[in-house]
Amino acid sequence: MKRANLKIKGISIALGRKYAVINLKFIHASGYSAHLIKKFIEKIYKWPLWWLTYKGYKKMKPASWVKEVRSYS
Repeated sequence: MKRANLKIKGISIALGRKYAVINLKFIHASGYSAHLIKKFIEKIYKWPLWWLTYKGYKKMKPASWVKEVRSYS
């Protein structure tokens, strides 16, 4: 196993309903504004994963058993 070389650029923690704390190099926030920033960061991370999954799904050809299951429905 290779040793990972991680560089942590900051931390974002959800602390309950619409309350969070963010500590980045250039942003220090807490409360509802931190919650909104955290949600925005999550969207930024999720979008490329969604896009790669979508592109991979379009390349897939349906298996023969999928067609059989659909015909029984």
